[in-house]
Amino acid sequence: MITYADARMSRLFDVAGRASEELHEKQHQRSLASFREVTARLEGVGLTSGWAAWGTAVNLDRLGDLAMAFETIQASLRLDPLSPSALRSFEVIANRLREAIANAAPTDASVPTLYGLLQQTDDADVPTHLAMVRHLAATKQLERAAALAEAVTLLAPASRDAWLARANVARLGGDEAGAAGFEAEARVRELDELPLAPITTKGKGA
Repeated sequence: MITYADARMSRLFDVAGRASEELHEKQHQRSLASFREVTARLEGVGLTSGWAAWGTAVNLDRLGDLAMAFETIQASLRLDPLSPSALRSFEVIANRLREAIANAAPTDASVPTLYGLLQQTDDADVPTHLAMVRHLAATKQLERAAALAEAVTLLAPASRDAWLARANVARLGGDEAGAAGFEAEARVRELDELPLAPITTKGKGA
């Protein structure tokens, strides 16, 4: 087996093995510390590792630090953009971010931070944008809420929820006429979603 000649790497392999085993055993706090030790030891010899960044991100995700997990998994992909494990973990963590934003209370202070992370990687979907609209409206940032709501209706004109969000922001701003118009657009989308009635032929029995 070929290994690094540098004796300093021997101890590093031991720590890496321990980090991996702890992750497998779901000892996430201990595994996080071990992966960080791997990263620090690598930096000490002028090296980096996409794998170490991946393990750190996975543990952060499991421990509930979604913002740091998302930033770290991106660091992993910058070091190894073809890593299947990192690519899968990126999707998992991005989905958790979207779910966290969608389920957060409108006034939750974490919403703008998590939304900004997804915006940076172009991974925000329509429900994510609408959650941000709700946050802006709930925190009295009506101009920004109106601008974002309008952008979402342009991005996804078939979305009933987008038009309702825009109507809500308009009403909060005192624009009853605009709100009524946006609600009418939402009703059109409701009709579009209705299933077609079965076609019958006149004059024929059952």
